[in-house]
Amino acid sequence: MKKNVLLLMTFALMSAINVLAQGQQIPNGDFETWTYDGDNLPNNWNSFRTADGNMASLAGDSQVKKSTDTRPGSNGQYSCSIWARSVFGIVAQGNLTSGRVHAGSASATNKENYNYTDRDGSTTKGDVVNPCYMSFTGKPKAVKVWVKYVQGGSGYGVYNKAKFSAIIHDDADYISYGLPEYDTDANKALVVASAVKEIAYNGGEWEELVIPFEYTNNGAKPAYIQINASTNAYPGKGKANDYLYIDDIEMVYDEKVFTDDPLYVTVNEEKSGPYAATVYVTENADNTINFTLKNFVLDTGDAVLPVGNIVVSDIPATKADGKTTFAANQYIEIEEGDDPSYDFWMGPMLGEIPLEMSGQYNDEHLYVTIDIPLSDDMQVYVELGTDPTGVKNVKVTKKAQTTGKIYDLNGREVKEMQPGQIYIVDGVKVAK
Repeated sequence: MKKNVLLLMTFALMSAINVLAQGQQIPNGDFETWTYDGDNLPNNWNSFRTADGNMASLAGDSQVKKSTDTRPGSNGQYSCSIWARSVFGIVAQGNLTSGRVHAGSASATNKENYNYTDRDGSTTKGDVVNPCYMSFTGKPKAVKVWVKYVQGGSGYGVYNKAKFSAIIHDDADYISYGLPEYDTDANKALVVASAVKEIAYNGGEWEELVIPFEYTNNGAKPAYIQINASTNAYPGKGKANDYLYIDDIEMVYDEKVFTDDPLYVTVNEEKSGPYAATVYVTENADNTINFTLKNFVLDTGDAVLPVGNIVVSDIPATKADGKTTFAANQYIEIEEGDDPSYDFWMGPMLGEIPLEMSGQYNDEHLYVTIDIPLSDDMQVYVELGTDPTGVKNVKVTKKAQTTGKIYDLNGREVKEMQPGQIYIVDGVKVAK
């Protein structure tokens, strides 16, 4: 009976071991969703219509419109267009941001005009809420975006460029000032990485830009991203009816997919396999990698025990001689899974639990071991793949023995089960 239970558990693990760590993307980066304000503002984005500051009430038009002018080869229906207009002889640039516009002065070059990440801010229209921030913890190597810059006049001189920027920053209300001389040391210290591009006029044609991120390595941690686009790179410059079309913003990561490596699972010293698995490895720009074990579920035959998403990020990695070696030894909190088949996930109730992971890969093969206890009486050990160098360095861990101890779903040991409650006994979910 024990071997049958283990086999069922292993099949469940095998089917759920899509180690997904595709790089994080941004919401509505393709500008296909416009339910917040009709054609006037895409969801998850902001402009003058959602501005704050002393001059916000005079902002009037958002200077943003849904457009059916999409980039070449697009599978979508829409892009986002922003445009400049003249207000009392002053050029008000088109401005799109993932944060919030602060309109503090009638002078375009005044320090009180800027975009910022408003972590506590949002606006509501009807039943749709638009945040004035964009959470982001990824570490992409570049941002890819399609743009079309159309000039509304002539005689631009040196002020003949539009602008696109993406700033990954720490957990604070980061400010993007119109002029660099207004920036402060405290504000600069929040920057994890920045990708900035002034967009030259190319005859009003669509073009794809790939803008690399430059990392500061100053100790700041990614928590938010602020993306800004404007019809001119310089405050108050340009011409009325300058247009900038934006489509398909995408974060660029280095990712590898492994599908041909065998998987073995050991639970309390009982080993089964090999089985098939698909593994995605994301290589971050700071020489770390990410793994995510999605919708980890154990099936005992008598009951299904949904565990959740096992997320391991920022694992230090070293490249040498055609291979990448990595290792992690840390406490993690298992996240709730996203498989709609289950309305309960055990993992988040366990709190912090230790995990040890090590391995290496090349362009063709992956070898990784994962050692993780789900309870005092349930040690799971996963060995996936073939060592690409032919040399294994596997940590041997003493596995827990069957004890018959009873735990509630909060991980607390109890003496006896009560009617109508669910418990874990020797790693098995049982109902009294």
